[in-house]
Amino acid sequence: MARAGVTAVITDPDVPMAQFQEALRGMTGATGAVLIDDAELFLQAEIGPVLTALARGAAGEGWAVVTAGNAEALSNAIGGWAAQIRRNRTGLLLAPQSLGDGEAIGVRLTRGLIGQQPRPGRAYLHLGDNRLTAVQVPSASSAGVPHDARRP
Repeated sequence: MARAGVTAVITDPDVPMAQFQEALRGMTGATGAVLIDDAELFLQAEIGPVLTALARGAAGEGWAVVTAGNAEALSNAIGGWAAQIRRNRTGLLLAPQSLGDGEAIGVRLTRGLIGQQPRPGRAYLHLGDNRLTAVQVPSASSAGVPHDARRP
């Protein structure tokens, strides 16, 4: 299913470099993002050097690499794009399960944040300032519902 603003959907971690670069060329405009789910599957991917360059900001202001994956696997990455993402020291944690999960986004966690059940739309945001901020992403389904009828 095509979605506005989506240039390509790549599901294979073994995507050939040429196919990935073609997808990037299809991105138009001054900003863009590469979104990677199950990022631990892409740790050894051929496209790693391009992801590293994007994470370093080589594409310019307004470009990003956004990853979602196993925090332990991403925290243990020695080099490559995952290590660059970690050095950027920004990100969201959805439901940290160990003190080491914070290493994936360059922040230390407190024991009080560990082991909580995931809550839809809820996360801890780190912007590189050594502070975690609890954030709530609004649900698109709550549009048009009076504020006092929504859950806190």
